[in-house]
Amino acid sequence: MEQVWIRSIAIDDQALLQVEPTLPPSRDLRFVYRSATGVTWNEKAGTLHPVNGSGSMS
Repeated sequence: MEQVWIRSIAIDDQALLQVEPTLPPSRDLRFVYRSATGVTWNEKAGTLHPVNGSGSMS
């Protein structure tokens, strides 16, 4: 399993956790959903977030 440094962690306006990894511009994590980790990649924001809002505090 590859390890990646985390640039930032935040809660968005929908109370969802957003994790921004430190990646080179040529890389992204768009296929992370295949690992069944409960997260998906937000291409627009460049962040990871829970699938279907799982883990939301609302």
